[in-house]
Amino acid sequence: MVEFDAEAYNAASNMFEMAKTIRRSLPALVEQIADSYSVLGSPAPDGMPKAKGGGNATEDRMVRHSDLMMRMEAKRDEYRQVVDDCESVVEDMESRFDDNAAFLRYHFMQGMSQAKAAKRCGYVKEYGKEKAEIALVHAARSMRSLGLVMKYS
Repeated sequence: MVEFDAEAYNAASNMFEMAKTIRRSLPALVEQIADSYSVLGSPAPDGMPKAKGGGNATEDRMVRHSDLMMRMEAKRDEYRQVVDDCESVVEDMESRFDDNAAFLRYHFMQGMSQAKAAKRCGYVKEYGKEKAEIALVHAARSMRSLGLVMKYS
């Protein structure tokens, strides 16, 4: 039986939920960037003065596109760090032959539902919610040994 560590359990839950959330948000951000890129157009520097308060629509679109690109790069870097930490925890669990590692990989990292991940691991699908809680308790122990608890608390 694994001793329950509430702080590490909450950190494990936070880390794996972050991975899931970021994985879900990236496609929408990529789509926004593609949309902003398609309407950029080419600026026409004609040297003519602009009307007072008229602004430059093309320049505004370029700034928006640049902002979206920076946001995507920041999300990608954040996602990469969280996924690397999740992988470290799962690998640590696998090194101890912990069968909960597979559940974490399927549910949190590959996006399967709890029921589907439980079924993939050989359990009845109704066991999914309980299996998720058990897996996070085991992940908490790995996070504590890897020194990742404070990072996600």
